[in-house]
Amino acid sequence: ISGMANIANNLSEKKPEVSIKVDSYKAAQNGLTPMMVMGIVRGTLNYDKVTTIQSDGKEVDVLLGMKSVDLNDIEKIKNLQVRGMGNAVALKDIATVSKQEGPVS
Repeated sequence: ISGMANIANNLSEKKPEVSIKVDSYKAAQNGLTPMMVMGIVRGTLNYDKVTTIQSDGKEVDVLLGMKSVDLNDIEKIKNLQVRGMGNAVALKDIATVSKQEGPVS
């Protein structure tokens, strides 16, 4: 574009992220769908607001979730227990879990 100079972007910057690819067949053998698995994993990795309380005249959100320190290793994520219609199964038994590089924003 005419008149612009010193333009930069952060497209080359990367951050680590976890990739999870659910095997539909293996999931189904355990009473799960890929959508169910991803919902369970997302719910485990994120905090959910369960209520709001009053403290010193201020509203404070009460969040429920796992401590991030409990899931700070790819092996811990692979070993997450996912329960479908049957017994619990390790995520690694129904999905490929890997560490990859993703975009910063």
